[in-house]
Amino acid sequence: MSKVCDNYTPEMQLRDLILANPDLPLVPFCSEECGNPDYGIVMCEFRWCRVDEWAVSPYNKERIVFKSDEFEEFWEVAECDRYEDVSEEQARSVWDAIEWQKAIIVEIDGM
Repeated sequence: MSKVCDNYTPEMQLRDLILANPDLPLVPFCSEECGNPDYGIVMCEFRWCRVDEWAVSPYNKERIVFKSDEFEEFWEVAECDRYEDVSEEQARSVWDAIEWQKAIIVEIDGM
């Protein structure tokens, strides 16, 4: 179990976020290390949690974007996903049109 500080663990932070935001869905995001085709169940580790807004990237349906990320990062990744130059104006109009979903985000990673 990792700790944020000496006495406040990520699990305690998650509890506090759920109590403070009872109407928000809890959305776990798991790294690729969590999946193992040899086993049906894999032990993982809870890394962090936060309230954020997320969406599937309009440029790459396999990528998740978070509203807390910088627009510049989204623009840079958009160019990689499209394999072509994307103007700042094009990327900004896509960013502004994203339908964000607010949730308690939990990151889970392999051990």
